[in-house]
Amino acid sequence: MSFGAVTAKIGETLSGGYLASREAAGLGAYLSPDKKVDASTCAFRDRTFFIANFDHEWPGRYAGLELEMMARENFDVHSDPDLPQFLWYDREKQELLPLASVLAAEGEGEAPAGLRGVAAKIAAFFRSLAQWLRELLKIN
Repeated sequence: MSFGAVTAKIGETLSGGYLASREAAGLGAYLSPDKKVDASTCAFRDRTFFIANFDHEWPGRYAGLELEMMARENFDVHSDPDLPQFLWYDREKQELLPLASVLAAEGEGEAPAGLRGVAAKIAAFFRSLAQWLRELLKIN
């Protein structure tokens, strides 16, 4: 739980003006490589990790990984260059990768295919739900 991170809407990025203002304030290191999350606004911005393609379940099949990260004394987003603040979970290999590296491999600034697919499915679900509710309530 981030306790205050600013995030873009699903399928969008934070605005260029917003990103520029955060950079100008010296907070650019807290902006996700895909321009979707600003961690500088978190209550615990140096101890909050963002992991894309990772299930939100607790306890779950990844609980050991989460516990390992939490158990490290004084561990924060600056402690290990292999575990930066913004990560991607590769489900096939069951490993964490820096999100910046994954984006670079996929093409500059593009979300990995798995993430694009998830965002599209979520957006389609909410569009169909909204349509269903309009029909149910007879709203134009």
